[in-house]
Amino acid sequence: MMYLISVAIRLALSLTVGLPFFIFGSVLFLLLDILFPNSDKGYQALNLLFKWGSFYWFKGLRMETDSYDISVSKRRFDKTSNT
Repeated sequence: MMYLISVAIRLALSLTVGLPFFIFGSVLFLLLDILFPNSDKGYQALNLLFKWGSFYWFKGLRMETDSYDISVSKRRFDKTSNT
């Protein structure tokens, strides 16, 4: 019973308070990905805002913890060359 209550609370919080975090995180990710194409700042910001928006500190519903270091390397390909 307590599990269902914590699921309902976390779901309600994520859909109300967490929704602006999702929108802001998505916009921030796109801006950082455009402005810094060779950096992983966009992914780090998206991950951080996802954590805040999903209330990862809410211990009533313990899920798998995120302990991943985000490091992304990007390569842009030139599609016009035939080499």
